Amino acid sequence: MQGLPEATGLWGKFRDAEHGGPAWHPLIDHSIDVAGVLEALLRQPNVARRMARAGGIPSLDESCVARLSFLAFIHDLGKCTPGFRAKAVPELGRTAGHLAALKPLCGGPLASELQRLLVWPTLYGWAGDVLEDYLLAVFAHHGRTPDLSYVQGSDSDLLKGWQARDHEALRRLDELLVAGRQAFAAAFTEKASQLSDRPAFQHLFAGLVMLADWVGSDAERFPFSEPGDEPRVDFVRRRVPEVLIEIGFAPPTPPVPLPDFNSQFTFPPRVAQAAIDALTLPDAEGSIVLLESETGSGKTEAALRWASRLIDAGLVDGCFFAVPLRSAAVQLHERMQGWLDRTYGGSPARAGIDPPHRRGPIVSEGLPRTRGDRPATVLTLGLTTAAPPHVRGNGAKVLAGHGDLHRAVLAVAVRFWQGTSARAADAVFQFCRPGPDVRRPERRAWQRRAGDGPGL
Repeated sequence: MQGLPEATGLWGKFRDAEHGGPAWHPLIDHSIDVAGVLEALLRQPNVARRMARAGGIPSLDESCVARLSFLAFIHDLGKCTPGFRAKAVPELGRTAGHLAALKPLCGGPLASELQRLLVWPTLYGWAGDVLEDYLLAVFAHHGRTPDLSYVQGSDSDLLKGWQARDHEALRRLDELLVAGRQAFAAAFTEKASQLSDRPAFQHLFAGLVMLADWVGSDAERFPFSEPGDEPRVDFVRRRVPEVLIEIGFAPPTPPVPLPDFNSQFTFPPRVAQAAIDALTLPDAEGSIVLLESETGSGKTEAALRWASRLIDAGLVDGCFFAVPLRSAAVQLHERMQGWLDRTYGGSPARAGIDPPHRRGPIVSEGLPRTRGDRPATVLTLGLTTAAPPHVRGNGAKVLAGHGDLHRAVLAVAVRFWQGTSARAADAVFQFCRPGPDVRRPERRAWQRRAGDGPGL
């Protein structure tokens, strides 16, 4: 919407004159943007599998997706208060942050009003005693859990904001919630699944809400609404799948059949690389593959070939390499991009690079940027999530690294058994065989199933 919002306008995003405005985006539409992104994320096969595993449930069905999407829809409900709206309309008085505005509703005198508007018994039936944990996960969409405790006196202005004009802000909140129920009606059916009470499931949900808010707030991909636009729900559900491919979260359609090794790398496979091709694909538990061979024998291409097979089977949606030297990272980046181009053709598959402790931006294509134009990946195949690789629960990947035997085994063991989602990932570690026989090493490929126990 061009221009300034009216005093009664319920806006979610605002662009000032310095950034091409004034213009504003309705709060309901922004909420649909974010919830629609989350909905699409949860429908990604690997995300759905990991969520189900973390929650101890057979699968993430559509009713569960709808309920989580509705919870994401209400992430910015604090923006209904006039204190937040005053940031664009100064005549409304003193400004307030949309998270601070939650204090009277969550821990203060208006808690019963929020429960009434949310139809608390219905939502309580979704999650039981952990419903408040889900709400905290939603309200932590900026990366940290907000302090929602209400302090009598110092927070009185926040309370007055909700009570002003005969509780006008609460009526606007009711409008927001009605729109959310209409957009995600499947969440309110009697046969809908109950949400998991496991913390791991809630943690993954919190991370996905953060990512959804980040992506859904990109005005280039989700332009501000204008009069005469199609219904926002229709636009978002049509647009989000395209956006997930653009930013590298959703993998493009894999080639059928998967190209052979020679087509992917322009030379026939060597012994170690052929050994990788002979391995049996893992089950949902994941696996570790250790490849030992001398320098220059093609361990990197063997790791990429394993990644190709896993992606082709739908078991993972990306991979990343961790290398000790920046120069090695740059060289490896070029090799990865060549592999992507030859394997996926014209699909938007891109390799990103982000050396730690670097000065100056080295950016990858497609991914949303963090502060300082820093891509949120470390030499990662551009078919996967924009979340940092050290964040647990951001989807299945192929992990690969360089180093001696002890470092490789230790690193992969720690990462593999670190948490639920890591167990479901697949890892490939390549290392040079140490010792006097480095010129004539055995070429071996080992595969270890997660279900066989923690030993290697």
